[in-house]
Amino acid sequence: EEIITEAKDLYSRWPSLAREEKRNIVEQITERIVIGKDDVDIALNYLPSSAPLNDGGLATRPQGFMAAMSWKRAG
Repeated sequence: EEIITEAKDLYSRWPSLAREEKRNIVEQITERIVIGKDDVDIALNYLPSSAPLNDGGLATRPQGFMAAMSWKRAG
């Protein structure tokens, strides 16, 4: 829920951010970009917040994961 809220906030503020701020955000969330002959693979970083739950504890240790996306180029 927190991630969705933050993503919506970023989306609403994106048009007003300076080019350098946008670049910094993209660099921070991007693990790698691989441009192939017919596709582009973008691997994103994601490190969840370690914010405590209501009882003050964590459900699990924070785990990082990488989401990979691939698009075919038109043409």
